Amino acid sequence: MNRKSKKYVLFIIILFILFPILLAGNSSLIAAQKQPKIDSQVFRNDMRKFWEDHSELTRSFIISTLADLPDQSETAQQLIQNQNEIGAVIKPFYGDAVGDQLAALLKEHALIGAAMLQALRKADAAAFEESVARWYANADDIAQFLHDTNPENWPLRKTKPMLREYLDLTLEEALACWNGDYVRDIAAYDKVQDQALEIADMLSEGIINKFRVRFK
Repeated sequence: MNRKSKKYVLFIIILFILFPILLAGNSSLIAAQKQPKIDSQVFRNDMRKFWEDHSELTRSFIISTLADLPDQSETAQQLIQNQNEIGAVIKPFYGDAVGDQLAALLKEHALIGAAMLQALRKADAAAFEESVARWYANADDIAQFLHDTNPENWPLRKTKPMLREYLDLTLEEALACWNGDYVRDIAAYDKVQDQALEIADMLSEGIINKFRVRFK
Protein backbone atom coordinates (compact mmCIF):
# COMPACT_ATOMS: atom_id res chain seq x y z
CA MET A 1 0.00 0.00 0.00
CA ASN A 2 1.48 3.33 -1.01
CA ARG A 3 1.64 6.40 1.23
CA LYS A 4 -1.36 8.07 -0.37
CA SER A 5 -3.53 4.99 0.09
CA LYS A 6 -2.55 4.70 3.77
CA LYS A 7 -3.63 8.31 4.39
CA TYR A 8 -6.95 7.60 2.70
CA VAL A 9 -7.56 4.48 4.80
CA LEU A 10 -6.62 6.37 7.97
CA PHE A 11 -9.08 9.13 7.06
CA ILE A 12 -11.87 6.58 6.54
CA ILE A 13 -11.15 4.95 9.94
CA ILE A 14 -11.20 8.30 11.75
CA LEU A 15 -14.43 9.28 10.00
CA PHE A 16 -15.99 5.94 10.93
CA ILE A 17 -15.07 6.50 14.59
CA LEU A 18 -16.23 10.12 14.77
CA PHE A 19 -19.46 9.79 12.77
CA PRO A 20 -21.60 8.34 15.60
CA ILE A 21 -20.30 11.05 17.95
CA LEU A 22 -21.14 13.81 15.48
CA LEU A 23 -24.53 12.26 14.83
CA ALA A 24 -25.32 12.08 18.55
CA GLY A 25 -24.25 15.68 19.06
CA ASN A 26 -26.62 16.89 16.36
CA SER A 27 -29.56 14.71 17.37
CA SER A 28 -30.95 17.20 19.88
CA LEU A 29 -30.71 20.00 17.32
CA ILE A 30 -32.45 17.88 14.70
CA ALA A 31 -35.19 16.97 17.20
CA ALA A 32 -35.65 20.64 18.13
CA GLN A 33 -35.96 21.62 14.47
CA LYS A 34 -38.73 19.06 13.98
CA GLN A 35 -40.81 20.43 16.87
CA PRO A 36 -43.59 22.96 16.14
CA LYS A 37 -42.26 26.51 16.33
CA ILE A 38 -43.34 28.63 19.30
CA ASP A 39 -44.61 32.12 18.57
CA SER A 40 -42.10 34.47 20.25
CA GLN A 41 -44.64 37.17 21.06
CA VAL A 42 -47.12 34.70 22.52
CA PHE A 43 -44.34 33.29 24.69
CA ARG A 44 -43.42 36.80 25.89
CA ASN A 45 -47.05 37.57 26.66
CA ASP A 46 -47.53 34.32 28.57
CA MET A 47 -44.44 35.01 30.69
CA ARG A 48 -45.69 38.51 31.41
CA LYS A 49 -49.10 37.11 32.46
CA PHE A 50 -47.48 34.76 34.98
CA TRP A 51 -45.49 37.60 36.54
CA GLU A 52 -48.46 39.96 36.46
CA ASP A 53 -50.40 37.30 38.35
CA HIS A 54 -47.47 36.97 40.74
CA SER A 55 -47.51 40.65 41.65
CA GLU A 56 -51.31 40.66 42.01
CA LEU A 57 -51.36 37.52 44.16
CA THR A 58 -48.53 38.90 46.29
CA ARG A 59 -50.55 42.04 46.91
CA SER A 60 -53.61 40.01 47.84
CA PHE A 61 -51.48 37.97 50.22
CA ILE A 62 -49.99 41.10 51.81
CA ILE A 63 -53.44 42.56 52.46
CA SER A 64 -54.88 39.26 53.66
CA THR A 65 -52.01 38.54 56.05
CA LEU A 66 -51.64 42.02 57.53
CA ALA A 67 -55.40 42.26 58.07
CA ASP A 68 -55.47 38.67 59.41
CA LEU A 69 -58.26 37.71 57.02
CA PRO A 70 -59.65 34.15 56.83
CA ASP A 71 -58.54 33.67 53.21
CA GLN A 72 -54.81 33.71 54.03
CA SER A 73 -54.33 29.99 53.40
CA GLU A 74 -56.22 30.03 50.11
CA THR A 75 -54.31 33.11 48.91
CA ALA A 76 -51.01 31.48 49.87
CA GLN A 77 -51.90 28.35 47.89
CA GLN A 78 -52.75 30.45 44.84
CA LEU A 79 -49.39 32.20 45.13
CA ILE A 80 -47.53 28.90 45.40
CA GLN A 81 -49.43 27.55 42.39
CA ASN A 82 -48.27 30.60 40.47
CA GLN A 83 -44.67 29.74 41.40
CA ASN A 84 -45.19 26.23 40.05
CA GLU A 85 -46.53 27.67 36.80
CA ILE A 86 -43.48 29.89 36.39
CA GLY A 87 -41.24 26.88 36.99
CA ALA A 88 -43.20 24.88 34.41
CA VAL A 89 -42.54 27.52 31.73
CA ILE A 90 -38.85 26.60 31.52
CA LYS A 91 -39.33 22.81 31.65
CA PRO A 92 -39.70 22.35 27.88
CA PHE A 93 -36.28 23.95 27.47
CA TYR A 94 -34.28 22.90 30.53
CA GLY A 95 -36.12 19.78 31.73
CA ASP A 96 -38.34 18.90 34.67
CA ALA A 97 -35.59 18.92 37.29
CA VAL A 98 -34.52 22.49 36.50
CA GLY A 99 -38.13 23.70 36.34
CA ASP A 100 -38.92 22.05 39.67
CA GLN A 101 -35.83 23.59 41.23
CA LEU A 102 -36.89 27.08 40.14
CA ALA A 103 -40.42 26.46 41.44
CA ALA A 104 -38.97 25.30 44.77
CA LEU A 105 -36.88 28.46 45.11
CA LEU A 106 -39.92 30.60 44.29
CA LYS A 107 -42.04 28.66 46.77
CA GLU A 108 -39.42 29.31 49.43
CA HIS A 109 -39.62 33.00 48.48
CA ALA A 110 -43.38 32.93 49.17
CA LEU A 111 -43.05 31.05 52.47
CA ILE A 112 -40.34 33.39 53.79
CA GLY A 113 -42.48 36.33 52.70
CA ALA A 114 -45.38 34.89 54.69
CA ALA A 115 -43.20 34.64 57.81
CA MET A 116 -42.02 38.21 57.24
CA LEU A 117 -45.58 39.53 57.01
CA GLN A 118 -46.66 37.60 60.11
CA ALA A 119 -43.75 39.10 62.04
CA LEU A 120 -44.72 42.57 60.82
CA ARG A 121 -48.33 42.09 61.87
CA LYS A 122 -47.25 40.89 65.32
CA ALA A 123 -44.69 43.72 65.63
CA ASP A 124 -41.94 41.15 66.26
CA ALA A 125 -38.93 43.22 65.19
CA ALA A 126 -36.35 40.44 65.60
CA ALA A 127 -38.36 37.91 63.60
CA PHE A 128 -39.10 40.54 60.98
CA GLU A 129 -35.44 41.45 60.46
CA GLU A 130 -34.42 37.79 60.36
CA SER A 131 -37.07 36.93 57.75
CA VAL A 132 -36.18 39.96 55.64
CA ALA A 133 -32.54 38.82 55.59
CA ARG A 134 -33.59 35.30 54.53
CA TRP A 135 -35.93 36.74 51.91
CA TYR A 136 -33.13 38.67 50.22
CA ALA A 137 -30.76 35.71 50.50
CA ASN A 138 -33.37 33.58 48.73
CA ALA A 139 -33.60 36.20 45.96
CA ASP A 140 -29.82 36.00 45.57
CA ASP A 141 -30.13 32.20 45.32
CA ILE A 142 -32.72 32.58 42.54
CA ALA A 143 -30.46 35.06 40.72
CA GLN A 144 -27.53 32.64 40.98
CA PHE A 145 -29.71 29.76 39.80
CA LEU A 146 -30.80 31.74 36.73
CA HIS A 147 -27.21 32.72 36.01
CA ASP A 148 -26.03 29.12 36.26
CA THR A 149 -28.88 28.00 33.98
CA ASN A 150 -28.31 30.57 31.24
CA PRO A 151 -25.18 32.65 31.96
CA GLU A 152 -25.05 34.31 28.54
CA ASN A 153 -28.54 35.80 28.82
CA TRP A 154 -29.09 35.90 32.58
CA PRO A 155 -25.79 37.24 33.95
CA LEU A 156 -25.61 37.67 37.70
CA ARG A 157 -24.88 41.39 37.36
CA LYS A 158 -28.35 41.69 35.80
CA THR A 159 -30.48 39.10 37.62
CA LYS A 160 -29.38 39.95 41.15
CA PRO A 161 -30.19 43.69 41.14
CA MET A 162 -33.47 43.09 39.26
CA LEU A 163 -34.73 40.63 41.86
CA ARG A 164 -33.51 42.75 44.76
CA GLU A 165 -35.29 45.78 43.31
CA TYR A 166 -38.48 43.72 43.15
CA LEU A 167 -38.11 42.86 46.83
CA ASP A 168 -37.32 46.48 47.75
CA LEU A 169 -40.55 47.62 46.13
CA THR A 170 -42.62 44.78 47.58
CA LEU A 171 -41.31 45.56 51.06
CA GLU A 172 -42.12 49.24 50.54
CA GLU A 173 -45.63 48.21 49.51
CA ALA A 174 -46.09 46.00 52.58
CA LEU A 175 -44.83 48.64 55.04
CA ALA A 176 -47.00 51.34 53.50
CA CYS A 177 -50.03 49.04 53.67
CA TRP A 178 -49.31 48.22 57.33
CA ASN A 179 -48.89 51.90 58.22
CA GLY A 180 -52.09 52.88 56.43
CA ASP A 181 -50.23 55.06 53.93
CA TYR A 182 -52.40 54.03 51.02
CA VAL A 183 -51.12 56.64 48.56
CA ARG A 184 -47.60 55.29 48.98
CA ASP A 185 -48.96 51.74 49.06
CA ILE A 186 -50.63 52.07 45.65
CA ALA A 187 -47.63 53.88 44.17
CA ALA A 188 -45.32 51.10 45.36
CA TYR A 189 -47.63 48.44 43.94
CA ASP A 190 -47.57 50.15 40.54
CA LYS A 191 -43.76 50.00 40.64
CA VAL A 192 -43.90 46.34 41.69
CA GLN A 193 -46.01 45.54 38.64
CA ASP A 194 -43.57 47.34 36.33
CA GLN A 195 -40.62 45.51 37.87
CA ALA A 196 -42.40 42.16 37.57
CA LEU A 197 -42.84 42.77 33.85
CA GLU A 198 -39.15 43.64 33.50
CA ILE A 199 -38.27 40.32 35.13
CA ALA A 200 -40.70 38.51 32.84
CA ASP A 201 -39.15 40.12 29.77
CA MET A 202 -35.66 39.23 30.94
CA LEU A 203 -36.66 35.59 31.35
CA SER A 204 -38.53 35.27 28.07
CA GLU A 205 -35.83 37.03 26.04
CA GLY A 206 -33.18 34.85 27.65
CA ILE A 207 -34.99 31.68 26.65
CA ILE A 208 -35.75 32.93 23.13
CA ASN A 209 -32.11 33.92 22.58
CA LYS A 210 -30.84 30.61 23.94
CA PHE A 211 -33.27 28.41 21.99
CA ARG A 212 -33.74 30.39 18.76
CA VAL A 213 -34.40 27.24 16.75
CA ARG A 214 -37.56 26.62 18.85
CA PHE A 215 -39.14 30.00 18.06
CA LYS A 216 -40.59 31.85 15.11
